[in-house]
Amino acid sequence: MSRVVFACINALHVADAKAVASSLTGPVAYLDLNTLLVAATPPTITTHFTALTAHQVWGALRVPGLAQGDTLVLPQDVGVLPQILRATCRRRGCRVALLPDGLVSSDPVARGSALRRRAREVAYGLLSAVGLMVGRPGIMGSSKPDLILGWGEGWRQVLATASDGSPFDPTGSPRLDAYESVADPEPGTRLLVCSQPLGLVADRALESRWYAFLAGLPPRLTDDAEVRIRLHPVERELPGVPEALRSTPATSLRDDVAWATHVAAPFSTVLAEALVAGRIPLALVVDELAGFLDSIPLFADPRFPRAGWSQESVEAALLEPVQSRQLADAYVAGAGTASRRVAHQIQRLHEGRDHA
Repeated sequence: MSRVVFACINALHVADAKAVASSLTGPVAYLDLNTLLVAATPPTITTHFTALTAHQVWGALRVPGLAQGDTLVLPQDVGVLPQILRATCRRRGCRVALLPDGLVSSDPVARGSALRRRAREVAYGLLSAVGLMVGRPGIMGSSKPDLILGWGEGWRQVLATASDGSPFDPTGSPRLDAYESVADPEPGTRLLVCSQPLGLVADRALESRWYAFLAGLPPRLTDDAEVRIRLHPVERELPGVPEALRSTPATSLRDDVAWATHVAAPFSTVLAEALVAGRIPLALVVDELAGFLDSIPLFADPRFPRAGWSQESVEAALLEPVQSRQLADAYVAGAGTASRRVAHQIQRLHEGRDHA
């Protein structure tokens, strides 16, 4: 009997898969993208991200546990591995649904030198020409999945363009469901600043400026707003991060968002989670990052607040009114019920019902 197979490379993907699987009828399996093994039980994955290996590439070309008639649910399709899997599914007669695990950009993430990026584009083109890969480097949706399950209507255009018109349904994201039940904030002003590894999109000099900005933020701003800083899990092991920032947080991300009235970050998905929780989001931007943020529909929306990397700019932004409800309606739909909505649409795809 055919199955719905959830591809997972970290614990967040496993959690989303389990939430959706609980509302599906019929067999479910899990594809661990670290080992390329398919199993009936969810994998235990402790790493957030691992470098691509030749073993993974070879495994993605074969995937013996994936059979004709299965439906593969991908958490993203911006890299080599998922784009090889998409081509494998085409050859094997499997449907593919894309359930984005993060925010979507119209421009690829620019990693490495211009020469390396050009070499990557050539390699992608050659592999695509011989049918071993489907997609473009760093572009979510470019593998042209059979169905895209978007976080809200605000993402429709960017994903339609990338996928050349793959069917799109604004189901919302399972990872956001837990934030819908966050209680209203207590009185006062409390700012949660969520860091992230800027090396994905910037050079070391900009990374250094970012950490200097974080290290210079006082525990309280001049309007008596409290400040809490939280590193991304990947950053806790990176060189160059000030020791004062490196400690593991005592609370979960959801608890930190619940504590805050405002949540700030350069371009993290935590800003979408903040919208769902009824907190005010704030994108922390410098000129070098402005173009990248403009390629992400949520941050390009003129209603989304921004501040610079200075205490004065942040303090001024905390006083500005924000249209949080309208932003949430457009970009984080269905919070609280997204897992069930995603399951319904995956079930339809798996059973061959039309999404066009």
